[in-house]
Amino acid sequence: MAHQGGDQREKPVAQRELEAEGVSYAVVALGLENPGSRDDLLQHEVTADELRASLSAIRALARRVLAIVAEPAAEEAARAA
Repeated sequence: MAHQGGDQREKPVAQRELEAEGVSYAVVALGLENPGSRDDLLQHEVTADELRASLSAIRALARRVLAIVAEPAAEEAARAA
């Protein structure tokens, strides 16, 4: 999602990577697994200022990812009830 589509193509590759890895790291913090996300942010030498400047984009993308992940879980819980 953060790598392509919509206005993403207009952003520099480094910005898209920062946002994609930021989303990955945020989603991992909520219990989904992606052990490499922290290392990827370090590898791209993301600064705290760059990360702070991208938080709104990261937040929006993380919400989209979580909605996609949560939908099947909600459907399964409804079937089990």
